[in-house]
Formats: sequence, structure tokens, C-alpha cells
Amino acid sequence: MLRAEQLYFEDFSSGSWPAGYSHEGNWIISSMWSGNDTPPAAVYNWSPQQENFNHNLITDYIDVGDNDAVLVTFDFALDFFAEDELNGLRISYDGGLGWVDVLDYFIGPDAGDDVDVSRRTESFTADIEPGTDLKVRWTAYGDDSWAINGWIVDNITVLTLPKLTYVSIESSSEDPANTTAGDTISLNFTADSNFENDPYV
Repeated sequence: MLRAEQLYFEDFSSGSWPAGYSHEGNWIISSMWSGNDTPPAAVYNWSPQQENFNHNLITDYIDVGDNDAVLVTFDFALDFFAEDELNGLRISYDGGLGWVDVLDYFIGPDAGDDVDVSRRTESFTADIEPGTDLKVRWTAYGDDSWAINGWIVDNITVLTLPKLTYVSIESSSEDPANTTAGDTISLNFTADSNFENDPYV
């Protein structure tokens, strides 16, 4: 995946909500719960107990310049408590055409004991309408919040996606059709902007 310029980063290190963020229900900035490996983070906490809930955490408008698509990454984890109730976390974005759901994680009855979601990094591509800023939303939902300890969200990053203007494949073999183990194959990229790091395929 090719990554270029970092447009936005939020790690909640100030310990308070960033300007322009909106949040409902039990969303807090906290260092609690397993999986909160770079505290503090945004946490949807179980307390006070919520029933039949849909509570949003929404970023401020994020300036993406003239990009028509960007890569959004974030870390998340779930510290689980009990299997009796449905609880989920839905991720969506608005790039100018309304909210688009991109990821949805949920647990519930018969999920089994100790089904914590260990910390991981997730990503998705967001399409952006011309002249529009980006907003990202995490929606904690469920039947009863007592069944979790907390959903954890941290290290929100927005990166540009460079457009390749030229790609070539070269081989150390005289006849590329007969390349064998040990031959060197090179991929050469030309893009419309600098890469943030070495691309990988």
C-alpha cells in the first residue's frame, strides 16, 4: 500500500476532547481497560449503564486539501465483560455525500467468555467530494452496556493516497518470461507526490 503525506493525527494525549469533537453517552477520554496501550484514548465506558443505545463519537472537520480519497487508520480494542448482551462499534465517515458505514464489530449472546478484541490497527479508504472536508464517526451501540468494560479508539490518522503516474517491472533475467528463483525483480513507481515510507506490495 502506498502512503504519502500525513494530513491529520489525534492521540488524545492532552487528556481532553479535541476542539470540534462531539460525543454522546459514555464516551470519555481515559487510560482505563485492557488494550489501552498508548493511554489516554477515547473510550466508550460501560458506566453509567446504558440500555438500547446508539452513542456517537464524531471528529471535527478534517481538512484533506484537494484529495479525492484518503486513507484513515486508527487503533481500537474491546475489553469485554460478559456474553449476555449485544454490544457493537460501527465506524463510518462523511466525505460530502452523507455518512457511509465502513466497519462494524459486535459481540453478543453465545459469544463465549473472554472474547476481548486485542488491540489492532484498522484502516479504510474514504472517498471525498471536491471542496469537502472529512468527518469520521464511531458509534457504540447495544442492548446493555454493562456487558463490556470499554471500547477503545486511539491514534486516528489520515493519510493521502498518492496516484501512480508510471509503473515498470524489471527482471535480472535476460528473458523475463523465464524468471526463476534467485532472479531479482524490481518494481519502479513514479507518483504525483512523495511517499511517506517505502511502499510494500
